[in-house]
Amino acid sequence: ETQIPKLKKKLLVKFTKLYFANLSKQKLNEYETCVFNTIENNNIELFKFYINLNIKLNYFQVFEKCRLHNNIDILYIFLKSEGIKYHIDLITYAINQDSVKLLEFLHQEGYELDDDTYNYVHFIKYSRPLYLAIKKGNYNVIKYILDNSGDDLDFKGRCHITPRQLLDDEYKKGILPNEIVEMIVKPILSYNKFKEETNHFECAKQCQECCICL
Repeated sequence: ETQIPKLKKKLLVKFTKLYFANLSKQKLNEYETCVFNTIENNNIELFKFYINLNIKLNYFQVFEKCRLHNNIDILYIFLKSEGIKYHIDLITYAINQDSVKLLEFLHQEGYELDDDTYNYVHFIKYSRPLYLAIKKGNYNVIKYILDNSGDDLDFKGRCHITPRQLLDDEYKKGILPNEIVEMIVKPILSYNKFKEETNHFECAKQCQECCICL
């Protein structure tokens, strides 16, 4: 589709809009089938093309298709185009997929990362997104939550255990590998962060090869 010359592409858009202009049930089914095929085949350009026709889609069905085919990129495009409907459990999906991109988008759109009212099914009462991320062992979203919310490993809130206790329990059960636990409990300090937090900052500004500052 990206190879179509501009004039042909304009004609294709015009024809498609005319075709779907008066949507009968049959045409709507055809349109939805076309859209769902783009999700299944990860055809981002064609998905954008259909979305730009501004024909209403079943929000939940699109989400379910993206979830079924693990298609984070198309879901992200869809959410940016159609907005967020809060009855869809997007934050759980973002955590399960270890998708910082989607989690960051949800956070920017108003999802609270330290909220204990998400009510995850069959999970700890009053648990927050951090608990679910630890349970899944998904380091990238754990790091994002710790870096971008008011939550931390030692805050219990209304839950009966802290995230750190859950982390320890999962490690003891053999669910979380030691490498992940080490990265969470003892995060790697970047060079720039180290410069900010040590007395070697002045030295570091002058010398990029100092064994202490590096």
